[in-house]
Order: sequence, then C-alpha cells, then structure tokens
Amino acid sequence: MNLITKIALGIVLAFMIMATAAAYIKYQTTQEINEAIRKQDILEQERVNRELEAELQLQERQRLLAIKEKQEKAALLLKEARRLAIKKKQDWQNWYNKKNPKDCNDLQSDRHMVECINTKMELKSEFELVWNSQIQSAKK
Repeated sequence: MNLITKIALGIVLAFMIMATAAAYIKYQTTQEINEAIRKQDILEQERVNRELEAELQLQERQRLLAIKEKQEKAALLLKEARRLAIKKKQDWQNWYNKKNPKDCNDLQSDRHMVECINTKMELKSEFELVWNSQIQSAKK
C-alpha cells in the first residue's frame, strides 16, 4: 500500500473514531441529562408530597381543634343545663313551700289528699309559667 492510501485510510479511521467518540459523548450526555431530569422529577414529587402531607396534617389539626371546641361547648352547655335544672328544682321547692297550704302536710282524708294534689298541680303550672317567662327574658 502506498503512503497516500495509508494516509487516507488513517484519516478515514480517525474520522470514524471521532464520529464514534462524538456519538458516545452524545449518548452519555443524553443519559446524564435524562438521569438529572429523573432525579429532578423525583425531588419535585417529594416536594409535592411533603406539601400535600403538610396540608393534610394542617387539615387534621383543624378538624381535631374543631372537635375539641365542639366538645368544650357541649360540656359548657351540659354544665349550664345541669345548673339550671338544679336551680329550677330549688326554685320550685321554694315556690311550693311558700304557697303550699300548711294543712297539706298532714292529710286528713282522701278528699283532702286530692285537693292538696290539685293545689300542687296548679302551683306547678303557675311556677312553670313564671319560670319560663323569666328564662325567656334572661335570653333576650
């Protein structure tokens, strides 16, 4: 083989090596870019997941706080209802003791007992009217 052919073959071989090297570099670069994009996507997904988890935790805290507030309000309402029931019972006893005919403490006959029961029922109705009007006026 003559020198020109050898030089031409060397040049062709050099171009082939350069083309192969360029293709390999392009392939490696593409692989690295794809890996970087994949890692970036993973990081973005993790960030989104953290934000979503934080939002869910906030919603759960708000839900639990609302439940706690409702329970506290219910407990206060129950306490107030109990207080009012005790007060109503005491007020009724006081009302009845003031207006109760003294002879009803010692029943003489069945007829006397019926009269005393009727009196007590009338006093109870009267008390309920007064009590409910006081409660209504207190609410306003």
